Amino acid sequence: MNISEEDEEKIRQITLERARARQIRKEQETKVSGNLYFDSQAQELSGTGLNYKVIGGDVELEWGTKSEKDCAGFIVKRRPAKTEVFDVIESYVNFAPLASKGPDGGVYRYLDTSVSPGGWVYRVSEATTTGEESDLCQCLVEVQTEDEQKAAIIAAAGIAVFAVLAVVAGITLDPLQ
Repeated sequence: MNISEEDEEKIRQITLERARARQIRKEQETKVSGNLYFDSQAQELSGTGLNYKVIGGDVELEWGTKSEKDCAGFIVKRRPAKTEVFDVIESYVNFAPLASKGPDGGVYRYLDTSVSPGGWVYRVSEATTTGEESDLCQCLVEVQTEDEQKAAIIAAAGIAVFAVLAVVAGITLDPLQ
C-alpha cells in the first residue's frame, strides 16, 4: 500500500493532536474529585445531576441526592467559562439550606444573585463530617445581557410570524383546493 508523503504527514498531525488531547484530559482529571472523577458526562459539563434556571439575570441551581452518609452539607462554587479556578460562592457553614438533610438525602436549591452576564461553570461539592470535600456535579450556564435577551425574543417573534405567514400562504395557494 503506497501512502504519499502528504498523507503520511497528515496522519502524523492527527496522531499528535489526539495525544495532546489525551494529555489535556488527564491533566483535567487531576483537578476533579468525587462523582465528577468517575462520571465522564458530568466532567464534560453535561449538567447531569445539576439543573439550573436563569431568572431575570440570577441563576437558580437545583440538585438532589438519594443518600448522604456522613455528609455535613454542600459547597457551591463558580468560575468563568474557559478558566480553571473555582471560587466558593456559598457553603453549608454560612447558609443553612445547604446543610445535609440527613441520611436519606433530599433536594437542594441555591439562588446566585451575584452573577453577571457571561458563561459560568457551577460546581457543587459535598463536604463530609470529617472535613473531606468531594465534587458532586457541575454545569455550564450562559447568562445573557438584557440586550441579548431582547434580541432573542425579537428573533423568536420573527420566526413565529414567518411560520404563520408560510402556513397561510401554503393554504391559500394550495392547488388542490
